[in-house]
Amino acid sequence: AAATGVAELQLGLTLPISRIDQSTVRGSVTLAGNDVHFVPEAPLVNAARGVVQFSQSGFTLVGVQGRALGGEVRLEGGMNAGQAGEGESSVRVRARGTATAQGLREAQQLGLVSRLVRGASGSAAYTVAVGVRRGVAELQVASDLVGLSLTAPAPLGKAAQAPLPVRFENRLTPEAAASDTAPLQDELTLELGDVGRLNYLRALDGPQARVLRGALAIGVPPAQMPAPPAQGVAAHAVLGALDVDAWTALLQEPSAPSAQAQAQAQAVVPAPAPSGEALATDYLPTSLAVRAATLTLHGRTLHDVVVGASRQGAVWRANVDADELDGYLEYRPAGASAPRADAAQGLLHARLARLAIPQMAETQVNALLDAREPGTLPALDIVVEDFELRGRRLGRIEIEARNRGTEGGQREWRLSKFNLTAPEAVLTSQGHWALVGSGAQAQRRTVMDFELDIRDSGALLARFGMDGVVRHGKGRIGGQVGWLGSPLSPDYRTMSGQMNVNVEAGQFLQADPGLAKLLSVLSLQSLPRRFALDFRDVFSEGFAFDFVRGDMRIENGVATTNNLQMKGVNAAVLMEGSADIERETQDLHVVVVPEINAMTASLVATAINPVIGLGSFLAQVFLRGPLIQAATQEFRIDGTWSEPRVERIQRRKSAAPEGAASPTVPPASGDKP
Repeated sequence: AAATGVAELQLGLTLPISRIDQSTVRGSVTLAGNDVHFVPEAPLVNAARGVVQFSQSGFTLVGVQGRALGGEVRLEGGMNAGQAGEGESSVRVRARGTATAQGLREAQQLGLVSRLVRGASGSAAYTVAVGVRRGVAELQVASDLVGLSLTAPAPLGKAAQAPLPVRFENRLTPEAAASDTAPLQDELTLELGDVGRLNYLRALDGPQARVLRGALAIGVPPAQMPAPPAQGVAAHAVLGALDVDAWTALLQEPSAPSAQAQAQAQAVVPAPAPSGEALATDYLPTSLAVRAATLTLHGRTLHDVVVGASRQGAVWRANVDADELDGYLEYRPAGASAPRADAAQGLLHARLARLAIPQMAETQVNALLDAREPGTLPALDIVVEDFELRGRRLGRIEIEARNRGTEGGQREWRLSKFNLTAPEAVLTSQGHWALVGSGAQAQRRTVMDFELDIRDSGALLARFGMDGVVRHGKGRIGGQVGWLGSPLSPDYRTMSGQMNVNVEAGQFLQADPGLAKLLSVLSLQSLPRRFALDFRDVFSEGFAFDFVRGDMRIENGVATTNNLQMKGVNAAVLMEGSADIERETQDLHVVVVPEINAMTASLVATAINPVIGLGSFLAQVFLRGPLIQAATQEFRIDGTWSEPRVERIQRRKSAAPEGAASPTVPPASGDKP
């Protein structure tokens, strides 16, 4: 309907002769008996001009040219059924042209190709040959890509003048081409110079091609190209560097295609069949062998990687060996059958012998988590026997998490198990990560309940790089903390919660305050350094304690206590005040009570109720033992953790607070009520 020119009908051997001028050809014409079928296909040929000569046996293209893929294209050939030999194509059309990077990007109908050239520039010459046998189109495309610069990740990137011979071909198998009764099958082949090669055998007996078997090789010499398996697709890759993140970003669908591209796609490409997505999975490998010097995935880089993987449907299973990890991984995407019915976002199952996360990778993982909504994370079932973080081996880690819906209609990532087991301690914790609030006020918040059972606090601190701070010590620390952000990136500024500390039979050692920081403040080694006190021997060699216990509240990153107690052989230390975790500062009121007799030991060993606090407790203690009051020393410690400032407080004799309740301190031996 868009053609202009003259059409002439003659009897005999000549059918209409049409001249096409300044029109647009959008597809192919199929002649079947007396019917003419027009099939819209891409890419478009614009500003087409030339002559199409028809006869009773076919047609011939004469001087046909136009613009396609951003450059000029010339077409020749035609159809001559009478001269085609047995097994040969009766339709032969050849095209020569130039494709530009911009033209390839705008041809959204090319799908994968248009995404591969997102960062490309320049242009390259190409040739195309099209034939038809048994009603099936056969296609050959070739180009050396000279003049086209590719900024794709390795190994596909290239400079403009560097050649990368590309050859794509799909044609009927020799058996299908030779006999009309043979199964209708074709072979699809793609060669990318020395980069890679793929080959598929497809069945054409349905509405869409179906992959029977295939082989894919990247970085493997052609002579070592693996043979296709009996069924499925086998892939083999040997690479220097494989950046999965970069490839994912390059190949993913554009988030918002332009209105023009959408209109073209809707006008030219018919709607896919419902089974198209499932059939596309046939092209993915069912077995995969990869060897890479480096592999980058989700911001983390692995070194000296060897992967053996298999796929069953949408479920992937892999054995991975690298410098950073070793073990078995399984991924079930959303919708795949899985042991967890609530795995709405998929399930990652892992059993690893070792896993090492350096600090840089940890930062990248944190950034990845912070950029995602809690409801988009997959369920996790992970066990690592030897877990290493920032160069420190932390022992065995177990993680179980799942996505679930909340009453408000949102989804949360519930961490049902986050356990660490080391010879020195066992951490058990659980919590959740969810959106709180709504609209612009919505924020991601993590809440964790935890309990740390300590077998040797000194060895535990040494494992975290604080050697020589504490000797021995066993007990428990437990509570709940929450912060804005992901579970792997605690934000001290927004951290709130509470915890209880109860550790027994240890000793604070002489340590550099810059190393132990707040613990060096608690050890009170700064007291004898600044004051000539009668209990210098108690702290100079490190305070040996029978117990350290107390409660702490955390609000916006500031930890506060009013009942911290440390009981030693010769003295007890009572403490109240606050510490800013973000700024690493403190403001503490410290009371040192030398042990005078059994009554002193009994009084200071009594747990301080956080409801009454340190002041009321001391008032009751001093009422019981005036001698204790006379020997007690008080200090204020502020400044930074690494450079604490100590000031002695001149204490006045105190009496019981007005209206105080009856004493809660039990009478020592020999005391009168």
